[in-house]
Amino acid sequence: MAVRQRINSMRLLKLWLPVVVCCSTILYFSILPGDRIRCFFPYQDLVFHFFVYAILGYFFIRAAEGSLSGLSQKRLVLISVLFCFFYGGGLEFYQLYVPGRNFSGLDMLINAAGACLGSLTYR
Repeated sequence: MAVRQRINSMRLLKLWLPVVVCCSTILYFSILPGDRIRCFFPYQDLVFHFFVYAILGYFFIRAAEGSLSGLSQKRLVLISVLFCFFYGGGLEFYQLYVPGRNFSGLDMLINAAGACLGSLTYR
């Protein structure tokens, strides 16, 4: 019994650790003050938002599918996109209190679009 629990725990860790790492990375860069962010090309923030949330959406749906049973693919995509949308939205609100940063509804839409792409490319 203990061996089986350890296997299940390791499986869950393999599934959810990439989600935690991705969320932590997004959090780190979201709370950096605005003057510490360098601009390399126009609209880089939107490009980064899209691709980072696509990665998060991919990892989230992978983890959810592996640990939640009985859910359809459509429902998993919806859960993944909603998680990414609300996670990104929470960080956008938090940025109201970070020097040189602000809330952006456009960022939230780009996050959701990226999450849709990442979630839909899984499988």
